[in-house]
Amino acid sequence: MTRFLRNTGLALITTLIATGLSFAQVNNINSVNTGMGGGGTAFTSGHHAIFLNPANMMVNNRDTRLSFGLMGFGTGIGGPLVNIGVYNDYFTTGRLLDTATSLELSNVWFGEEIDARSSLGFYMDITPIAASYRANKSAFGFAARTRVFNRFEINKGMLQLGLTGFSSDTFSDFVPVGSSLEIMATTELAFSYARQVWQSNRFLIDGTHTVYAGVSPVLVLGQGYLGFEMDSDLRIREAEGDLTHRFDISMRTVGELSNSMQAFVDARNAAENPSDVDISDYLDDGFSDAGSVLGTAFKFNIGATYEWDRGEIARTPILGSGKNIIRMSVSLQDMGSITFDNTKRFSSNGTLDWNGIDLDQDRIDRDFDGERGDYIDYVLTDSLASDIYFNFQSEDASSFSMQSTPTFTVGFAYIYGRASAVLDFGKGYSDHGFHNDRAFMTLGGEYRIIDIIPIRFGMRTGGYTETLYSFGTGLSLKNFEFSVGAMTRSESGDRGTALAFAWSGIQLRF
Repeated sequence: MTRFLRNTGLALITTLIATGLSFAQVNNINSVNTGMGGGGTAFTSGHHAIFLNPANMMVNNRDTRLSFGLMGFGTGIGGPLVNIGVYNDYFTTGRLLDTATSLELSNVWFGEEIDARSSLGFYMDITPIAASYRANKSAFGFAARTRVFNRFEINKGMLQLGLTGFSSDTFSDFVPVGSSLEIMATTELAFSYARQVWQSNRFLIDGTHTVYAGVSPVLVLGQGYLGFEMDSDLRIREAEGDLTHRFDISMRTVGELSNSMQAFVDARNAAENPSDVDISDYLDDGFSDAGSVLGTAFKFNIGATYEWDRGEIARTPILGSGKNIIRMSVSLQDMGSITFDNTKRFSSNGTLDWNGIDLDQDRIDRDFDGERGDYIDYVLTDSLASDIYFNFQSEDASSFSMQSTPTFTVGFAYIYGRASAVLDFGKGYSDHGFHNDRAFMTLGGEYRIIDIIPIRFGMRTGGYTETLYSFGTGLSLKNFEFSVGAMTRSESGDRGTALAFAWSGIQLRF
């Protein structure tokens, strides 16, 4: 009976999760700021500034006016669920993961709270084209960017289920078992404007003092969204030989996926035997509208920069010659929300009470050629899963809105010849993908070897993960740049770790 309970539960939960997954504070990712710890509000210039601080389209880091980029790319994965320290302590030391050790592991990983949760985030940014032009007192920019982000979350009970299986020692009383998944894809078209709003050569301290301001209105085209959530309680009593699973499942879909799911629900409602209706038959066209416009929004990036140009420095063997500039910037990014059309919410809730399998030998002989294994597999994974978990009810919604990823940052930069240092403080105001509302700080630097090979380094602490460390390099001429940046750490604590990577694509400056 224990074996049947374990196999049944694994089949049911695995089927549910696999079905959900089969749907298969990062507002500006580029190789420069990734290599310098992920900040750069006061340092980033040219078309890179469009999404981070549009005022900085006016700053003149490389004595050029036109900045043009093709196929910039950035991606990252990580979060509290990626806890390398726990993995090393429990999975690489030869320890036997019995039930007691597994429960200890789950408390170390997730904490003592019975419904503690942890998550894993992913993002990807592709900027196929971006450009900015700086005139004497104003600047203009345009950028197109495609973004994908998702977040997968599980609670401690789900981890315990994966570690111990359907153990009556773990689930002798009701234990919360839950997970969620959110995926969104968008394309953004940004049109930016910046200008010099004040300048003085006689303001308190010698040098040229300038204030720039900029704004980037962004048209957001929603191209896909899926939200999935399961809250449940699981109990297994070995002595009684039963399994009880109280569950509440919800799914929010948009576009053609909404139509496909509705067709599945309608077919089940009309069928004499609903378990014979296979959901996979209705999802083949669920993503046929991938890349279409499924929702729209407008959002804004705004920023301001104060620059103190202290003149040129005398040439030295290490620092070379060049600018001596201090900057301070403030920026608000991603202010707005997106509305998706043709949305639906599907829900399924109830209780599975299972006390074993009745072997219907006549049906085994008739429908399964006498094979008991095929019959048991059908009952566990097809009939029960379909009858109980796929009994969705649909709810129409003309539209669905969700907040973007607003972030406020204050940044400082010091440029002295071949060397630069940056410091940023920020706070997010959303909880999607790689973003959360925890404050963060970044610190980074750049040194250009013989003025053309940048060596970038930095760190980032706070936000979605533990402290991360970064490095970047490449080739940076006056009129051309190709560079890469990466950020990660080899160990992690309670906040987990992450891996981020960005490359510049082809960057031209004139």
